[in-house]
Amino acid sequence: MNVKSDIQLINLNSSYATLNNTTYLSDVVFSFKGLAKTEHDIISRKIIILNAQIPVSFYNINYTNNVLNYTVNSIWNSIVVPVGNYNANSLMTSLTSFFLTNGHTITITINKLNGILTFTGTVSFTFNLNGSTILKTLGLSSTVHNSLLNIITCDYPLNLLGIKNIKIKSKNLSIQSYDCVNKGLSSTLATVPVDSPSFGLILYENKSNDKFTLTNNNINEIDIQLCDENNTLINFNNCEWSMTLIYEIVRKSDNSLEETIKDCLAKLDKTIRQETAQETTEDTSQEPAQDLVTYNDDDETSDLDLFLYNAVGKDDFVI
Repeated sequence: MNVKSDIQLINLNSSYATLNNTTYLSDVVFSFKGLAKTEHDIISRKIIILNAQIPVSFYNINYTNNVLNYTVNSIWNSIVVPVGNYNANSLMTSLTSFFLTNGHTITITINKLNGILTFTGTVSFTFNLNGSTILKTLGLSSTVHNSLLNIITCDYPLNLLGIKNIKIKSKNLSIQSYDCVNKGLSSTLATVPVDSPSFGLILYENKSNDKFTLTNNNINEIDIQLCDENNTLINFNNCEWSMTLIYEIVRKSDNSLEETIKDCLAKLDKTIRQETAQETTEDTSQEPAQDLVTYNDDDETSDLDLFLYNAVGKDDFVI
């Protein structure tokens, strides 16, 4: 079966989208009425993200990892670290300041060899698991941590790497992909590594050119979600992004009309040849016969009579 491909470029820019999470710019919708619809000659539809330009305008301490809940003398306390890009010193300074604001003296040091933080207080304290989102960043495991001799040493190094890759997702442009986060099918179209520093620009280019088969046959809009490795929507702080998609429609090549015309011309040519041959045969069979004179043995006409007949003509013959 012969096939043909219709290839279209789709340019997207967050400035021209309907925003589902306002200035986060990570959950948007673009209107493309009739982009895909059911057609009898379509074999498959394929999609690929050709390139993307994404600003590194998100922070390593953001709304998903900036809360620390703790208790002192059975009294619940909470710290909400302002979002931003922190290094070890700036984060330790901020936490120490908030401890003091809450009326507690807890100092923080970092082991320069292994990057592990140690919290030392003047009284006993506990880091609570419930509601705390910064524990993993600080290097604390997901358990309740009680101070021993007013000291809590973290389990792992301080992790301020922030978002390491960006998942580009779409529900309408659904393909067959899988994700270990939800342990099943995923709507991820591409994964873009964060290889630029804070406030830089990620220039992603798809070098594989592998297209993915769409499972949705009717598309009137393109929804895009930009998530971190934990499938959490990213806050781009109103900094715009753009990307280019390649949309390919694979169709059956319709040669039926062409074949029908060829068949008709062949039959017509055959008919003309047959008629021409028949006419030639009929012309040959219809050649005029020469006048013949037939004589009977009983005819008494002599040879002389025959000679005279031929000489003077039939009408002048005199007996």
